[in-house]
Amino acid sequence: MIQFGEVKRGQLGIKSTEMTADMAKTFKFEFDNFLHVYWAASE
Repeated sequence: MIQFGEVKRGQLGIKSTEMTADMAKTFKFEFDNFLHVYWAASE
């Protein structure tokens, strides 16, 4: 707020999709509720 004079909204810098059961099985995950991150900002 000091730098910009207002509140700036943060950004996480990722793109994601829900993980399917097949994807979870491939990665041998034992949970049934995941978020698959397929892109992340480099900066």
